[in-house]
Parts: sequence; structure tokens; C-alpha cells
Amino acid sequence: VANLAPAMVKAQVVAALRGDWLAARALHFRLQPLVEACFWESNPIPVKAMLARMGRTGPTVRAPLCAPSPATAKRLKEMVAAFGLR
Repeated sequence: VANLAPAMVKAQVVAALRGDWLAARALHFRLQPLVEACFWESNPIPVKAMLARMGRTGPTVRAPLCAPSPATAKRLKEMVAAFGLR
């Protein structure tokens, strides 16, 4: 998730390091759907698909990885949009 939403993950870590457990916990729960999306199919397939959608990597993967199923690809597209990931 750190590669998908680095600013949010950094904010969570900084909050935890300064002892602001309420903020760290809130960010944890905010990030939870994104973490779960990373495992909708064998990891790192969803992560690579979301990074490609964000323009951070190309759309192809090396064997033995494959593209996500069309249904998962649709859900991942919606997750990227919901988080406003770029």
C-alpha cells in the first residue's frame, strides 16, 4: 500500500511515531479497503494493476504473473478512483 498511497501511509506512520494513536488508527481504517484490494487476486497482481492505472508502471507483467480478471480489473479501477490515486 505504501507504493499506492505513500502520503497516507507516511501520515499514518508519523502519527504513530508521535503517539497520536487516534489519527494513526483513523488512517489505518481509511487504508483498509485499499489493503484488502491488494489481495483480491494473488498479490502482486492487483498492486501492479493499480499502479499501471495510476501511470506509475506499464500495463504488462512478467510470467508467472498475469493480468487481473476483467471483474477484478473493474473493481480495481473503482478503487483507484475512490481513493483519488494518481
